[in-house]
Amino acid sequence: MLRSQADYTILFRRLSEIPVTITEHLSAQKQSFYESSSEGLDAAWSGWLERWRAQIGDLHETSAAMQRVNPAITWREWLIAPAYQQALQGDTALIQELQAVFGYPYDAPSAELAPTYDRLKPRAQGVLQRRWGVALQLFVLNTLAASGVDQHLITELHG
Repeated sequence: MLRSQADYTILFRRLSEIPVTITEHLSAQKQSFYESSSEGLDAAWSGWLERWRAQIGDLHETSAAMQRVNPAITWREWLIAPAYQQALQGDTALIQELQAVFGYPYDAPSAELAPTYDRLKPRAQGVLQRRWGVALQLFVLNTLAASGVDQHLITELHG
């Protein structure tokens, strides 16, 4: 996992899907890698997947159990910061979308939303500002919006 620079949320969710073949499983795991794979890394992963699959018993049962405890999506600042910024401008559409998606984190996002929420962090993004500050502010905005507070009041609160 370390050599692959894997995103653990994506890695464990793909691991829990348990495709029919090792090749399909490795291909799914590669979706969680930030680093490019190599023949050696592929061989190491394939060997590990073979050993792991031999030990887990019923693949369907294990898959279902793993999917109950490995979320399909998680709260990531690079996903929520744009919603916070849009909400400051009075547009809460993205906050509402986040509420819908994060309301069921163990369900795979729809085909329409998967490209946005089920992916690696884009490399082009710079250092994120005030990690916890932005997350906390979005939580407050989210809570206020869910409570039916007028958007103008929310904007004034953070204006």
